[in-house]
Amino acid sequence: MSVLTGLGPLRRLGGFEGHPAYGAPEAGQWADTDALAAVVAERTVWIEASFSTAQEAETIPWAETETEFRWAAEQREPASGRLRRRAKPATEALEADAEMAEQVEGRRRIPGERAADHLDISYRCD
Repeated sequence: MSVLTGLGPLRRLGGFEGHPAYGAPEAGQWADTDALAAVVAERTVWIEASFSTAQEAETIPWAETETEFRWAAEQREPASGRLRRRAKPATEALEADAEMAEQVEGRRRIPGERAADHLDISYRCD
């Protein structure tokens, strides 16, 4: 709707739970317009050409959790694109990034002394 706000008479009236709110009569006037159809078509193309964060996390085999994926993605490409989605080629490049896969694996490891402290046992390295 924010795209439509810039196209004409649709006004944002306020918000509800962090989302913009528009007047029903004003929003209704856009129901059958070419402008609305163009916005929907553009978004549909982008959705088909991109992944949501959850889809990306499922795509990357070396990221065991969404948190791991988010960390890795932020190292390579800090911001998601429109609608909080990332272009599929960017995700595919991240999937093929062996160096990043190693970094993620390394972040999972806990050094012996820290592991011993965590388990409340003594650490000996002979």
